[in-house]
Amino acid sequence: MSKPESREGFSKDYRLRRSWEFLYCKDKGKRVRGRHFVISFAEPLTDKSRLGVIVSKKVDKRATRRNKVKRRIREIFRKNKNLFAKTIDLVVIARQNAGSLSFEDTKEELIKLYKKAGILRDVKVSS
Repeated sequence: MSKPESREGFSKDYRLRRSWEFLYCKDKGKRVRGRHFVISFAEPLTDKSRLGVIVSKKVDKRATRRNKVKRRIREIFRKNKNLFAKTIDLVVIARQNAGSLSFEDTKEELIKLYKKAGILRDVKVSS
């Protein structure tokens, strides 16, 4: 049985996985702060846009809720990665009240931060 052609996943090619990759974004990149998130972005080390997500215990003590925040951030990135003006390495850090946001509120704030950072083209954002 073969795999479906249009697989909607978030493969390892699109993730920042090593600590030095996160540090690279922090040290060499720029940072934009929002009410619930901080994004840090830098020139990519590969030919693809990649995402790293940091959600600490300050957001919520329960791992299930922290993982939900991570899944939402990844899904927003995955659905809108083709709208970035260029390829980037991006780190999204959730702040203390990020766990209380709905999916739509999370998407709205992240898109606003992407635009504020100047890394998003001016096109319609998918849901």
